Amino acid sequence: FDERFFLYFEEVDFSFRSKQIGWSSVYLASAQAFHVGGGASYQVKSNRLFYSIRSRIQYVCKHFTPFKIVVTLFATLSIEPISRILFSIKNKSLISIKETFNAYIMLFKWLVFIIIKK
Repeated sequence: FDERFFLYFEEVDFSFRSKQIGWSSVYLASAQAFHVGGGASYQVKSNRLFYSIRSRIQYVCKHFTPFKIVVTLFATLSIEPISRILFSIKNKSLISIKETFNAYIMLFKWLVFIIIKK
């Protein structure tokens, strides 16, 4: 696994790179597993959202063309937060609005750090 992915998208990246070198994935219908969703980040939803979006951006920057990177960044940094906030307003969830703002603040700080680092 690529260690740059802290949480989320590490398995997508692994599967994509495996396919590139000729390996294939196998679906075993008889296998069973129980997954408690969000176990690693259930308590802090703004962190979960931040890590999810950050990993998506990392994956896109690693595998997509520059045009697709720009489109994904535009949607992720403009359309997605607005839709998340509108959804939270519709559901009258002030905590979700706060968590969304916090996640995007962390994301913008991370992006600034990455830009300055380069």
